[in-house]
Amino acid sequence: MFQIYRGLRKLGQSIDILPPDTADLSGYTLVLAPGLVTAPDKFLQALEGFKGTAILGPRFNARTQDFAIPKTLPPSIPGLDICVARVDTPRPDMPIPVVGGGHVSRWSEILSGSALAVYQTDQGNPVMVQQGGVCYLGGMPDEILLERILTDALSAQNMPYQHMPEGIRQRQAGLGRFVFNHGPTPAQFEGQMIPQAGVIWQNPTA
Repeated sequence: MFQIYRGLRKLGQSIDILPPDTADLSGYTLVLAPGLVTAPDKFLQALEGFKGTAILGPRFNARTQDFAIPKTLPPSIPGLDICVARVDTPRPDMPIPVVGGGHVSRWSEILSGSALAVYQTDQGNPVMVQQGGVCYLGGMPDEILLERILTDALSAQNMPYQHMPEGIRQRQAGLGRFVFNHGPTPAQFEGQMIPQAGVIWQNPTA
């Protein structure tokens, strides 16, 4: 979860963290649910009417509320014909190459079903599949692959992004935004100097 959160923040995104039983996703165009091992019915129903892009997994809906393995193979996502047929845990020093750049390591699922493979390993195994606006990610991506996944998803929804300098993060707040410098030294960002461990407010209407 932190890996994906960090990846989005490095692309300049503002993030809302929602409870797992959220029943209405209509205010969003991109939803990510990494590591949601048990998916409440309310959230699954919200996905059925969701008009944006949803990236779920890995391990989405892989256990019941009692932490048992479901009778049917997970992830059991409405509108997505996919199931996890097998799980591998490749060593960190033996990552699995993905076509186009990046790797999967530590956790890799063998997926079966008719959903379209968006990314796949160099052996032809799906890494992420998609049907409509719902995607399932069946492995833990490295930094390169994660950036590909996130920038492709943002572009598909016409959501602007920018590669933030080291230590600089931003948060949209209405028409304005806060820009934070988490670094130990002053940093310049878009013509403004931000002190170390400091924050500035930018208001385009002022």
